[in-house]
Amino acid sequence: MKQMHRCLVFSLAVAGVLASTACGVTDEVAGEKAPVDLEQMKQRLYVDLGSNMGEPVTSGSVYNAANEFTAPASCADGLGGPDLSFKWTAPMAGSYTFNTLGSALDSVLHIYTFNATSATELLGCNDEAPGTVLNSSVTLSLAAGAQLRIIVDSYEPPTSRSGAFKLNIIPNFEPCPGTGNDCRESPGTWTQGGCVYAPKAAGTSCNDGNACTLGDVCNGAGACGGQTLTCANTANATASSCSAGACTINTCAAGWADCDGVYSNGCEAYLDSNNNCGACGRQCSWPNSCNGGTCAPSCDVCENGLECCSPKRCGYAPNGASICK
Repeated sequence: MKQMHRCLVFSLAVAGVLASTACGVTDEVAGEKAPVDLEQMKQRLYVDLGSNMGEPVTSGSVYNAANEFTAPASCADGLGGPDLSFKWTAPMAGSYTFNTLGSALDSVLHIYTFNATSATELLGCNDEAPGTVLNSSVTLSLAAGAQLRIIVDSYEPPTSRSGAFKLNIIPNFEPCPGTGNDCRESPGTWTQGGCVYAPKAAGTSCNDGNACTLGDVCNGAGACGGQTLTCANTANATASSCSAGACTINTCAAGWADCDGVYSNGCEAYLDSNNNCGACGRQCSWPNSCNGGTCAPSCDVCENGLECCSPKRCGYAPNGASICK
């Protein structure tokens, strides 16, 4: 009779996915010998959850999983059974609650500082969360970037045979508060890539932060905008624009100025006058007068064609001749 060789087959479950490997034989795919002892793979199996949060973050079953870890006696009232472990990274500093609420599994939750090959630095452990005899809950305050190994543990069969569990990771703060954008919904939703803020409907009233636009509304893609306030040129003005929500004159025609700053009356001041000689408010009084924007002695031309400047004036000599006197 032909002799039969017996070989132990290890079944490893990671989040409900089974993998089997025969011992003492060559792996036909990798061309290498499979481990002869489960200890060589023990404590290396975990699912990386990244920085995901939610209820649940993941779900699965510990049925047929390996019994890799033993929960601390301080928080477990029975022998440990099959378990699964997960790596998780805190996306930001704050308080987080890890629980298995809603699970059929009679669980023990124990959490450690992440190590790829062991679980020694215990951060928290719980068997029965308040109000339940099956589910577990642990709350931790973490720094941004902290990495954890989260172990969902069970009791020995038959309790653990139900197997099914949910792992919830809940921030005890608002991870995605308002953005200050009138056209995005607040608070946002956390995703593996960060916070997502859904756009508000097109036509929603908003403020684009520009006082020189009118009728600001959302465009449906998260942006706010309005119609630019148009400023027409007024009297003697050659360029006008909006500033701080009001129309102002930028440039006046040559020889004119906007002396009282009122947009509606334009550039009202003539700069070749005795009240505004070359500039707003520059006075020019007798015996001087404003000429071409310059305040200078005023001059007349007498009948004899000669110029007569103040304080002298054109007059007549006793003989009747026109003179400057």
